[in-house]
Amino acid sequence: MSAHRCFVALIAMVAAIAGGDLQAAEDPPGAAAPSKVRVGVYDSRSVALAFGRSQKSKAVVDQLLAEAQQAEKAGDLARLEVLKKKGSARQNLRHMQVFGNAPIHDMLPHLQPALAEQARAANLDLIVRDVDIAFQAASVEVVDITQGLVDACQPTEETLEIIRQMKQHPPLPLEEFPLEHETGDITEPGDAAAAKLKEQLLRRWQLGKTEPADAAAAVSDAVQAAESWLALVDAGKYAESWDHASAHFRAVVPRERWLAEMQNLRAPLGKLVSREVTSLAYRTKLPDAPPGEYVVIQFQTKFDDNKHVTETATPVREADGAWKADGYYIR
Repeated sequence: MSAHRCFVALIAMVAAIAGGDLQAAEDPPGAAAPSKVRVGVYDSRSVALAFGRSQKSKAVVDQLLAEAQQAEKAGDLARLEVLKKKGSARQNLRHMQVFGNAPIHDMLPHLQPALAEQARAANLDLIVRDVDIAFQAASVEVVDITQGLVDACQPTEETLEIIRQMKQHPPLPLEEFPLEHETGDITEPGDAAAAKLKEQLLRRWQLGKTEPADAAAAVSDAVQAAESWLALVDAGKYAESWDHASAHFRAVVPRERWLAEMQNLRAPLGKLVSREVTSLAYRTKLPDAPPGEYVVIQFQTKFDDNKHVTETATPVREADGAWKADGYYIR
């Protein structure tokens, strides 16, 4: 074949291929529509709460506490301080994940088997948080897999009920959460750290007067609610005291942990002899807690055998206006 004929044949072949491609792209009548991209989405707040109350999460916390105890026993104060900061930061993150919309990247490695199972069962091409979809084309089909991920955490009925209650409230803006701060204890900051945190909050949000016009009535109601709740604790009704605590409290303190702590800390003190309020403070922001209305109440308390302790009870005003216990410490 001459060079001229080869060139003509090549041109014809290219034209035939191009024509075929163009014809295929025209979607002739009766042709099946292209398959959609299937994207799985999940509500990260629900998953965060379910995972945070799961046995896997408990194992992580138990490991952290065990390392802290070992460091303290060995006199390794530097290591102990690192672990305390890690525990405080972890708790802050959990609050932002459950009550805000912070990503749950630290939980996803533990949820990989569940994510893979959801992808297989629903034939998904991709899985993302529902709030991360800024635009959705018509060729994308979204499948909600939240319940599947929640179920993978083996939630109790209590956890499921808390999730249902939580969904009734919109997430808080992340900028409203307290800044990361140093604490002298995993659960309660020292005075210097609290003062530093307050200064940071005032500078960032330029807070003015925090007490509402009816602050006196609010504080009175909070004290009454705290005393009623403490009566349950005094009576040894620890499970009932957990049931009557705030939604936030029940979200971050599992019932079993609360019962164990009360048996270890409160039960040995014995019968209540007297309890007097020594200080009251209305707050709208507290370390390691979402923004809200709180009253920090300190009591000087006497128990059997002349045992004197300082109790701190912190009620929070919930969405329905009722004051519920959100924190309790004994020193």
